[in-house]
Amino acid sequence: MNKDLHDIDDLFRSGLDTYEVTPSAGVKERLDAELDKKDAESYKKRLIGWKRTALLLLLLLTGFIIYETGLLKIGSGHPGKRTTDKQMNNPSGEKHEETLQNNIVPGNTNDKASNNDASSYNKEAIKNNPEKEQPISLAGVEKKETPGIQPGPDKDINGFLKTIDILPAEKMKEKKREFFKPFWMMTGFASYDQAGYQLDSDEPSAITSIKHREAHEPSFSLGFLLTRQLTDRWGLQSGVVYTNTTIGMKPQKTYAFRDPTGDVAYKYITSSGYAFIKPGFGTQPLVGDSLTTAEAKHTIENITVPLAIKYTVSDKKISVTPGAGIEANFITKANLEVEISDTANSEIVIIRKLNGTKSFYWSFVADAELRYNINKKLSLTVRPVYRHAISPITKNNVVETFPHSFGLGAGVTIKF
Repeated sequence: MNKDLHDIDDLFRSGLDTYEVTPSAGVKERLDAELDKKDAESYKKRLIGWKRTALLLLLLLTGFIIYETGLLKIGSGHPGKRTTDKQMNNPSGEKHEETLQNNIVPGNTNDKASNNDASSYNKEAIKNNPEKEQPISLAGVEKKETPGIQPGPDKDINGFLKTIDILPAEKMKEKKREFFKPFWMMTGFASYDQAGYQLDSDEPSAITSIKHREAHEPSFSLGFLLTRQLTDRWGLQSGVVYTNTTIGMKPQKTYAFRDPTGDVAYKYITSSGYAFIKPGFGTQPLVGDSLTTAEAKHTIENITVPLAIKYTVSDKKISVTPGAGIEANFITKANLEVEISDTANSEIVIIRKLNGTKSFYWSFVADAELRYNINKKLSLTVRPVYRHAISPITKNNVVETFPHSFGLGAGVTIKF
């Protein structure tokens, strides 16, 4: 008997080897939580990479602004000042004798008046300065043409250069660039958007299931964009945009799980998060129970702050301004409205906040503004725009979701 007591452990082990231990109800949730932590760490590493990329873009934009601002120096010349070829070649400002001769042109009907003016000037000079030498009048002096110098479009018959009133095209471009003054533009718009998303997951069946039961409905966006025109071509744009995205949900079968509070509820999964639904009718569900829901509607609202570089090509009435940049997106609402029912009861459940939805994500934006100028201050604007997320809007969900959209908007632009 003592021998049997010594071998009692072996007896129990041999007797229980063919059986399996049933884990407690919370084991699966704890395992999922540990796996989710690993996923969260990988997401953080990816987010750090995106943040570094965004920081690099911001540094490049800052350098561009500093470079362009340094070029905005107003020249010392005046656009209304007349310039002659002689003055261009003689920057010291020495006077040429043409200043004395330009007022006297043989054959001109105003020669007599010019001579009288010269005589009056001489008399006045002698009266005021009797000790100084009397200025010499050229009245009555015969003028001869200089051999080898012929009158031309830029010279009078005496061979003196005429005043040039029109600057060369290159000089005009330089002066226009020198005298450009930076200004602001504000655009208010409304846009019709066609939204979609890109899904990523280690479980292809989860992607297929979500795409099968979800369909994007027409969405819209509203906003104000503020543009600082740094040069006649380049500008920098920011602003605030509100975006509303609606997704229709087909009926689906949900299963009961234990929620973070320890209660058992039905888990409703969407592309941007999940929710635990607990009906107000019927008995308390058990883990593994199922429930079929009716159609549902999922709504996501964003507040977006863009930062983009703009390039303008303009005419008198029409200008086209393409641009590209990044957007900081803040998710302000991700709710769900779903109808659940059984054979005897029915109710509508509204979820105000989904689990697994991030509050912030980055996106890339590219657009083109087509403006028709009504006057110098006001213009009508048409704006096609494309957005694509570069970081997911979900965490700890069965899929990673990267939303994208194409919109066509119209609005008004004011220059000030």
